[in-house]
Amino acid sequence: MKKSFLLSLLVLFVASSMLTSCRWKTTKNALKHGEVLKSSIESFEKNRSKLADRIVESLEEAESALTSESPDLPNVSKDFEKE
Repeated sequence: MKKSFLLSLLVLFVASSMLTSCRWKTTKNALKHGEVLKSSIESFEKNRSKLADRIVESLEEAESALTSESPDLPNVSKDFEKE
């Protein structure tokens, strides 16, 4: 009886330690994925900001070219499309 009780306690201890280690692995894995996600979001935001700046710059150039005395519409539109 005493042996079976000790054996059952040992089994419970091993099972609980396995569950705890699995939870820690899951937490560690989630933290790694979270860092990758955070890095990806920061990279996306940086690239989005650069693109927005380039679009605004291209629109300003097109505006100044179109408001000149005699704008060359085909050339301005080609330059704008290229940008």
